[in-house]
Amino acid sequence: MEGTRKHSWGIREKTASHGRPAAAGQEALHKRAWNGLFGKGKPLWMRLIGSVALLLAVAVVALAVVAVSMKEESSAQAAQAEQSELQQVASPAPGSGWQQADVKQALAAFSYRPAEQQQSCYTIGAEGAEIITGIHGRLMELGYMEADEPSATYGETTAQAVKLFERKNGFEMDGILTQYEYELLMSDQAAKYSVSLGDEGTDVSELQSRLVELGFLEDVTGEYGIYTQKAVKAFQKANGLSVDGTIGSETREMLYSEEAKGKALSYGDQAEILKTYQQKLKELGYYNGAMDGFFGSGLQDAVKAFQNKNGLIADGAIGSMTAEVLMSAEAQPSAYSLGDSGDTVRKIQERLVELKYMSGVTGYFGEHTETAVKRFQNQNGLTADGKVGAKTMEVLFSDSAKKYTAPSGGGSTGGSTGGSTGGSTGGSTGGSTGGSTGGSTGGSTGGSTGGSTKPPAGNEATDSADSSKVEQFIAVAKSKLGCKYVLGAKGPDTFDCSGFVYWCLNQVGVKQSYMTSAGWKATTKYPIVTSMGDLEKGDVISYEGHVGIYIGNNQMIDASSSEGKVRITNIYSVSYWKKHFIKGCRIF
Repeated sequence: MEGTRKHSWGIREKTASHGRPAAAGQEALHKRAWNGLFGKGKPLWMRLIGSVALLLAVAVVALAVVAVSMKEESSAQAAQAEQSELQQVASPAPGSGWQQADVKQALAAFSYRPAEQQQSCYTIGAEGAEIITGIHGRLMELGYMEADEPSATYGETTAQAVKLFERKNGFEMDGILTQYEYELLMSDQAAKYSVSLGDEGTDVSELQSRLVELGFLEDVTGEYGIYTQKAVKAFQKANGLSVDGTIGSETREMLYSEEAKGKALSYGDQAEILKTYQQKLKELGYYNGAMDGFFGSGLQDAVKAFQNKNGLIADGAIGSMTAEVLMSAEAQPSAYSLGDSGDTVRKIQERLVELKYMSGVTGYFGEHTETAVKRFQNQNGLTADGKVGAKTMEVLFSDSAKKYTAPSGGGSTGGSTGGSTGGSTGGSTGGSTGGSTGGSTGGSTGGSTGGSTKPPAGNEATDSADSSKVEQFIAVAKSKLGCKYVLGAKGPDTFDCSGFVYWCLNQVGVKQSYMTSAGWKATTKYPIVTSMGDLEKGDVISYEGHVGIYIGNNQMIDASSSEGKVRITNIYSVSYWKKHFIKGCRIF
């Protein structure tokens, strides 16, 4: 029977190998395996090994079951967390305390979404009075676009601003505003514009140029690397700002202000090279102090005057840019002219009033002052260019300076012409009346005018000159209609709003240094116009975050961020301009 059993077992074992064992055969197989490990007569060590092996097998199976269960639960939790994070970005809970890093981390989870779930929401050419103007308004609020009347069209400038937003918030920089980006843009978690390590673009190049000018950086690369970061930190430290190596709104405004302190030579410094600069400034007529290599208040004033005259930011420090212009053949000599202001201008005006060439003192060198200077130069044998240089200044304040007198000859001409014409035409009565009246009036008026030393009335004497200069200014501005808007650009073919005003003024001889819209808001250099209704052609209009040129008929020409170009707009067509008006600056 045992042989039979063996034979039967062998057959059943084969059958089992084909996956169809009988129940009795299975039981026998399990029993035999168990007895092989734990049966009677087996050594203790073998039974111990068998027990350990069995326990390990059970543990492995249990761990596998747990792992599968945890993986399924983790997948469900991940999907739920992703949906929760998306909702929180779109509508963050008040007081949630999220930081920008948290937002970026949450948004990073969306990158694996299929393409059909990341279709574009808004791109160039899209229109919508409510949605697109809302996008523009939010981009302006966060500093990615300059303040302007929001447009209803998604243009190229909008795309550029969106790219900056995408750069800041860790999205692909394609200028296409997806639904996820739109939701973040409109949320309280949207980060304001700033430039920091790793960024690159035209805005970076513009900022680097100013850092070079101030002596903190050597090259303009368009890439915000570690050297730019170090330069920014040095600038922030020198100017009492929070030192974080990032250019936000506060650092940017200080960077372009006249109060910016450079790494360059400045007040209080002592250096051998300063003697060279002092000598050059003296030759150009800006400096009359000692050649001692010390940067005192006199040298600081001279440097500011030189910078103003040569279209540089008048910070009173000698950085690489100022030094380069100063030592070049193109350096403009000292001469007070149109657009200047200050105590010296006031003294010039007081002397011109004393000599009867003008009748008022403002401290600002405008068209009236320029006309008065030309009259003075004409009557004192000087070149009549309307600028007060060293020679004109010397004669103006000398005892030999001639007072104003009108051209002579009016009396004799008037009397002779009036009498002769009246007599011959009117017969005896007519002649008597005509001659008497003509001669009397002509002689009286002519004589009176010819010998007058009364200063010419301001407006009557200068209207034609004002009109000529203003029209020239407006013509220059209009010549750039349609030119592309680029944030930070200062011409000649691309502009932002303040760069456009800066370029136009300098083209007509007003040596105004570059100022941002905040600089125009703060300046007291020019006579101020407090009401939009009092604006005159040629005035520079300062709005909150924007600046433009008034050209008359309720129109302004400006470099528009929302339209992406230099354009003409009606400042009364919408309430935006009236709501954001700050002041006008009377340049001419």
